[in-house]
Amino acid sequence: MNQNEFLDRLYQQEGSLRVYLRFCGVPQQEIDEVLQDVLLTAWRRSETLKDPECLESWLRTIARRKASGHLRKMKSYWKRNWPFSSYEESREEAGLPVPDELVYREMESFSETELYDLVMDLGEPPASILILHYVFRETYEEIAQMLHIPVGTARSIASRSREKLKKKILERRACR
Repeated sequence: MNQNEFLDRLYQQEGSLRVYLRFCGVPQQEIDEVLQDVLLTAWRRSETLKDPECLESWLRTIARRKASGHLRKMKSYWKRNWPFSSYEESREEAGLPVPDELVYREMESFSETELYDLVMDLGEPPASILILHYVFRETYEEIAQMLHIPVGTARSIASRSREKLKKKILERRACR
């Protein structure tokens, strides 16, 4: 693949990477900064990509690492410069994904379904965990690392959330 083709494919992935970074916990106002870092790293290391068919997963791996590093850096910044109570409040405010941001090419069909609404009604972090696992095919270990929670917690939240979804689906069927 030549450099122009690679660059075109990078730009095609921009929308899905924005969504992915949002579900990795990067606050909305910082996504552009992290995305730029992801694309620059991918461009610099383009010769290391052996199989062009794996571009999407390769970019997600870079994005996951950049998001994790960015969140670690911001956490230490907040701890140094703000009292702990205001740090917690700002993380809660910044950590909530906005469902309207999910309307991208890759997730368009999912976001137009009732299932999407049911998943988003679960709140955070269950919605992020389920979307990262089932839509982006991330493992629970990767999700736990991104969200800074234990792996067992991610699995149990997912399990409880699936049960809640089953109940909601059955309730909707009973109402019809």
